[in-house]
Amino acid sequence: MFQMRLAHESDQCGIAAMIRRRDEWMLARGWPGFGDRIEAMASQAGDPGFPVWVLIRGQEIMGCTMLFDELPQWCFTEDERSECVFEKLISVGVSA
Repeated sequence: MFQMRLAHESDQCGIAAMIRRRDEWMLARGWPGFGDRIEAMASQAGDPGFPVWVLIRGQEIMGCTMLFDELPQWCFTEDERSECVFEKLISVGVSA
């Protein structure tokens, strides 16, 4: 069963692993990946000023979503930053 909950600082490694799996899946299909932004994205978990939620199944993090007031330059391209901020969501991770 899937559950959604607020992420904790202790989720950072699991979030980074999920984003890496998604990154590999995207790159294998010729799509742009997250590059060196993975650790920075995962490090937001547990920061009270930067809400992050995780989708979990059992103890495994399957996906996450982050809420931005303004899209950060370190994480999004100029084209992405011109789009609606409320549409930004990191997709559900790809299970191995």
